[in-house]
Amino acid sequence: EQLGITGFPSLKLFPKDNTVAVTFEGARDGESLVNFLNEQTGTQRTLDGGLLPEAGIVATLQWLVAEFMGSPTREGLEKTIATSKQLEGEHSSNARYYLDVMNKILQEGTDFVKKERQRLQRVLAGGMSSKKSYELQEKRNI
Repeated sequence: EQLGITGFPSLKLFPKDNTVAVTFEGARDGESLVNFLNEQTGTQRTLDGGLLPEAGIVATLQWLVAEFMGSPTREGLEKTIATSKQLEGEHSSNARYYLDVMNKILQEGTDFVKKERQRLQRVLAGGMSSKKSYELQEKRNI
């Protein structure tokens, strides 16, 4: 009663640092449940536990990156640095990778992107912990 459970099965999510439960009211299938969990927790998982293709991408930086890739300049990098300073949490961590890649592009040219993507593919093909694998997949997505 206290949790508002009136029937079974009732699915409730108790977010970290919150005593109020969020009730899952979607269809009782795996995809709906994973979508609910992604929305509520900020994760970007697929039904099989992998990462969505957009995992790691920072939406607020995408237009700056597109502009930068059209004409890589120090000014474009500086704009991205300024915007990334406003980001928090995981977005801040991913933004650092954007900035590292942009710096490399200024030093080595746009071919660096292709080389880095190939390097990440090779590393991902090897054995590693799930955590490291997910981190590299996010970088590849960026």
